[in-house]
Amino acid sequence: MNGFWQSSTGNSLTGKAEDAFASQFKIIPDGTQASACIKSVEFVPATNYGSEQMQIKWKLVTGDYKGFEVRQKINIFDLKPEKADRAKNMLVLICKLLNFELDFTKDPHDINFGLLNGKILGLKIQEFCVPKEDGGFFEGNWVSEVHPASELEVLTGTKMQTPIHTSSASPLESALNRNATAGVTTDDIPF
Repeated sequence: MNGFWQSSTGNSLTGKAEDAFASQFKIIPDGTQASACIKSVEFVPATNYGSEQMQIKWKLVTGDYKGFEVRQKINIFDLKPEKADRAKNMLVLICKLLNFELDFTKDPHDINFGLLNGKILGLKIQEFCVPKEDGGFFEGNWVSEVHPASELEVLTGTKMQTPIHTSSASPLESALNRNATAGVTTDDIPF
């Protein structure tokens, strides 16, 4: 059999519906807190929409959304100095919480962040909702806080209502207005 027709796990391809269909993407409710395991840490190249960034893929290991994945984009190379500084502080915090000693004399690309795979922290997950050009919305999740897993209460948040575009307020303002008192701005969303 040609190697192309072998699955990445080495098993034969089945052609069964459960092996072919993608699972439905579900958004984790805003404010959900759960422990999560790092699946991977990688650098994502710059795009037309932003600078190169670091991305941590987390898999939830507790709570109602156990087994779900969330990606944390850490904009350590952002062109806005304040945003890059906040992102660097997030990376340093993650490393401190996991007892991973950073070598500040090395370029981040030269550090083996793969050693973080399998480590567990507590996450606070939030939703985002950004307007698309076609009038719809791009929705998803982002990691807003990290804590020692033992210090974070596991809880399920509340699903954010998709804003309705009106002439008096932009959809983005509507999606973020409930966090306005917390000082959250669009710069706080790491994408």
